[in-house]
Amino acid sequence: VIASDDARFLHLFSSPPTVRDELAQFERPDGRTVQPGTAELGLAWQVLEPKERGAQIAGRDACNGFLKDTVDCMWSGVRASLKRLDKKTLLEQCLRNHEGVQLDRDVWRRTSRALVAVYKGRDNVIGAARKHEADFSRASLSSRVLAEMGVCTCPPTGGSKPGLAEFDELLSKVARLIALAYDSDAMRANLTEPTIQIRPNGEFFTSGAFYETILLPYRSGHFSERFEENVSKYPELYATSRRVGRPVDEVFDRQFILAFEAEYDLPLQQLVRIAETLEERAVVLQTMVVCMRSDELRNILTEGLSLSAVHVEGFFKNFCFLLRRRWDSTPLGFADRNWYPWRFRRRLSLMARPILRLGFGDNDNVLYAPAMVHDAFANLVIGNHTGAFDTEYFSSKEMKVWIGAINNRQGHEFNERVAEEFRKLHFRARASVHMSEFNVPQAAGDLGEVDVLGWNDSGLIYVVECKNLRFAMTVGEIADQLRRFRGEANDDLARHLKRCRWLSENVEQLARVVGHDRSPRVKPFLVTNTTIPMQFSSHLPIPAEDVVPIRGLPDRVRR
Repeated sequence: VIASDDARFLHLFSSPPTVRDELAQFERPDGRTVQPGTAELGLAWQVLEPKERGAQIAGRDACNGFLKDTVDCMWSGVRASLKRLDKKTLLEQCLRNHEGVQLDRDVWRRTSRALVAVYKGRDNVIGAARKHEADFSRASLSSRVLAEMGVCTCPPTGGSKPGLAEFDELLSKVARLIALAYDSDAMRANLTEPTIQIRPNGEFFTSGAFYETILLPYRSGHFSERFEENVSKYPELYATSRRVGRPVDEVFDRQFILAFEAEYDLPLQQLVRIAETLEERAVVLQTMVVCMRSDELRNILTEGLSLSAVHVEGFFKNFCFLLRRRWDSTPLGFADRNWYPWRFRRRLSLMARPILRLGFGDNDNVLYAPAMVHDAFANLVIGNHTGAFDTEYFSSKEMKVWIGAINNRQGHEFNERVAEEFRKLHFRARASVHMSEFNVPQAAGDLGEVDVLGWNDSGLIYVVECKNLRFAMTVGEIADQLRRFRGEANDDLARHLKRCRWLSENVEQLARVVGHDRSPRVKPFLVTNTTIPMQFSSHLPIPAEDVVPIRGLPDRVRR
């Protein structure tokens, strides 16, 4: 018995939804997830002196030093292997594996609604999908990072071709290196206990409390949100072809288009044309990964697309992976975080620069996967347009001004969204209320503004701080968010708490502004656009249950 019309075991599309799907008709690479390897066996004994070999390392400095040494040791082993491998073969293998993994990931995302309808137990379905998504994320990141390492480390000519077992082992080592760096970030941020347990076989483990109480619930909650979005958007998969584009000036603000060209020395419309041309070439060649000489690519840009010399150089400078003599080196004008693979939004990543140049000469090859190019360009453009990158990511004044303006605008728009949610719950609400309305004396200092005030006739007034935050992708970003919301001097929560204290001590002023004829009660709230790590922390100056994503307001607001 089929319980729902959504139950399906087969999905048919009249045309391929993406270029990745179109190219998969000609060749569908096997996507290999990270396999269990031997990378951890004996690792501790490679970095510890015999006299230091005990069952435990204690103390934050000692633990941080040990984790740093293990990351260096792991990279040393990967580097030695890469120096023996053929560069072009390895990079093609990395790109193909990445594309195979993404194809498998798309299947799970597109069938989420059907899975819920076919199988019993929604939570079990979401749990299975979350596990696969974690495997896909780990494999795609490791594939990209291995390519970034390989293009800088493998010999320009010669070298052996990696077999499947060797590729799996390298992928496993890269994944473990990134995981070790995550452990180190957590240790430096005081999120884990300063102890490391070492087993006789050289494997080791840090405290799992942070991962169990904050990281896992946070990622699970965020994945559940995305899963439900995929379920609700299921009918859109069968809408008219989504690959028909519009001119950029019909989609984006004029200010953003000018800022983009100032930042990248390339008009946005030309970047779209380049992506389309690279995709068309791959379709003609019927291949998931394209290889051509650097001068061929330059000719496509100059002769085929009639780009100026300035725009061609802008493309090569900003969208081709920056080949370095050493992968673990920081070029002039960049910071370490721009290449660290355990960081996100990296300026020196394959997702920022998806065209791989195998050498510096015009006769040297370039490699690209057109679907990755599409994803990278889309991520960059949308991220820039929506303010998803910090101003430090950019060099031009125009783009920095745009980022500041769009984040300010989106912050006020989110305040209005939260106020409207309170109104739906039969509260009166105001957004962006400056504290000067409450006759705050100069001696109290500048207390800024209350993002949202929500009240009803019960006398309870919600004083709401609204935060439109990005999803924290890495342990380092989670640590940064937790650090920003400790309620300490000048952090993102301190002024909110100071406002709430002043209003609680001056309730007559609050009652005057909202029109209450009796003494109101102040309820501090922190409302966010999505699930955030602070919801699962027990070390906040406000109760964790008062940190609420906007979708959870109906369940948390007392009426």
